[in-house]
Amino acid sequence: NPAKPVLVGSGPITSLKRISFFREQLKIVGLSDKLIKTLKAAKDIGEKSVEVCVSMYQELRDFARESNYSLGAHVMSIRHPDLALEIIRRL
Repeated sequence: NPAKPVLVGSGPITSLKRISFFREQLKIVGLSDKLIKTLKAAKDIGEKSVEVCVSMYQELRDFARESNYSLGAHVMSIRHPDLALEIIRRL
């Protein structure tokens, strides 16, 4: 059977204000309380969000391989192409 395609979107978060906007205005469901707490505690929110995105894609990639899915990544720069590029570099 051919692999089923799945496209997952993410992007770097660089400020507490952006977290609030994503959660309250856009109703982004992937921003759990645990993730927000992790980002708020970070010295550098942008760098920590890159680490989180890379980890998420790596876990999803492993799951996809085991489950006959073809994983695609839609990395949105959200005004920070340097951080989006860093996510891609680390993958």
